[in-house]
Amino acid sequence: MIRAVPIEVDDNLKEIVEHGTRAFPVAMYSQSAADRGIVNMRHWHYEWQIALSVKGRVSFDTDSGEYDIREGEGLFLGSGVIHEVTKDSDPDSEYICVIFDPFMLAEDRGDAIGKSYIDPVMSSDIRVIELRDEQWQKEILDMVRRLEDLDNRHEYGYEIDMKVCLLQILGLMIRNIRDEIGENTASTFSDRLKIRNIKRYIHDNYTDRITLADIAAAGGISRGECCRLFRRTENTTPIGYLNDHRLNQSRKLILSTDLSIGEIAYMCGYESTSYFIACFRKKYSKTPAAYRNGRPGENNT
Repeated sequence: MIRAVPIEVDDNLKEIVEHGTRAFPVAMYSQSAADRGIVNMRHWHYEWQIALSVKGRVSFDTDSGEYDIREGEGLFLGSGVIHEVTKDSDPDSEYICVIFDPFMLAEDRGDAIGKSYIDPVMSSDIRVIELRDEQWQKEILDMVRRLEDLDNRHEYGYEIDMKVCLLQILGLMIRNIRDEIGENTASTFSDRLKIRNIKRYIHDNYTDRITLADIAAAGGISRGECCRLFRRTENTTPIGYLNDHRLNQSRKLILSTDLSIGEIAYMCGYESTSYFIACFRKKYSKTPAAYRNGRPGENNT
């Protein structure tokens, strides 16, 4: 198994590391939450990823929310999900993950597997799946362990066995999220491209004063369509997403620097410290000062 290498991204936050090879686009990694080249490195990739905590608690921040996975639990990340491992993780925590191109499981995009099973997941609103207590979720995590063993052994024919495991994972997943795929409104490629451009604009400019008109212009759409797009694809508003990103960035500064709360508020785009404190307390159930002095997982009022 490969020890994780530092994450490198392009201007669109897309990871530029090739996972596996063109002939066999599957890679297994062993990672630590203490790896500086990995923690707080926001990125995305086309491949699917399944992470399994093997020690301690690992915290993932994604554009679909924040998730803690404890030892024996996991997380599925779909194509294009912006994510990072955060410093909120236990410092000695470790996890393994498999990253793979889902279409390597099909002959081509038009065959039965690609068209009937992979495409529906790719085009649905399902982006993150927590893998915890349900039996099918445990079976998927067992398969990740199996993949780890196969990758470590590298015995003749291991690629065949790994592909079989990944097909079994796909089968377990699509059978158990079938109803959700049917109920969700599919996002078009155009929607995803607009959202990605808008998110990039927000991530690059959140320290400045940003209006709804600015956000909409980044996607080349009207303010009304921008609001509908975020509701359709992110279940929030453009300003709501901006505020969440600002608060997430402020949280990192609170934990990793000695800057004053006022300085952090200004650096994260807030013109009023009192408004920043109110927003922070609403999201994290504690003031920024209490968050800094206490443990992030505690509920401090």
